[in-house]
Amino acid sequence: MTAAARVEIVLSAAILAVTDEAPRVLTVGRSEVGRSELPALPFGALDPRGDRTLELGLRGWVLEQTGLDVGYAEQLYTFGDRDRLDSPGSSPGSRSEGGPHVAGPHAAGPRVISVAYLALVREAESEVAQGATWRDAYEFLPWEDRRPRGHDSAQWPVARFGSWTSSSRDRAERTRRAERLEITFGSGASGWDPERVLER
Repeated sequence: MTAAARVEIVLSAAILAVTDEAPRVLTVGRSEVGRSELPALPFGALDPRGDRTLELGLRGWVLEQTGLDVGYAEQLYTFGDRDRLDSPGSSPGSRSEGGPHVAGPHAAGPRVISVAYLALVREAESEVAQGATWRDAYEFLPWEDRRPRGHDSAQWPVARFGSWTSSSRDRAERTRRAERLEITFGSGASGWDPERVLER
């Protein structure tokens, strides 16, 4: 009989605001949590002994990494596929030394359950700490930007990924890629279907 696998719960927060009719998201530098310089959502591991609830654990991380005491926060989704994330292990000292990162299928470490929260705030009324930055949400999801422009911004991802769709030598794989592109961006005869958002 093998020993039971360790499980680690990681909490992350998508903190959103709308400023000048543009969606904004609060990020922290990965360097702030022991990773690369790429921006990340505030996140950290649940302390099973010290955090009475998941939400209180989340609020502790957000306050430490951003200086922001968020109001209402709603739990959105839980991710827990095996090998999806690898934990850096225990981190003594500051809570912000820990955090998940993407790993390969054979990465060692505990099974990571990632719980995502959403918080809505007003950017102008939310003072944040050094290292936390408000960014345009379309910087990360440019295909979601449907604001009027000089070109059809809704169609550029389809053109950009067209070569990826046709690059496979396998016909079934090309079909699968084309279907994935259609679901994700609403291209093709069926158009955009908002009820398929989870498939995206």
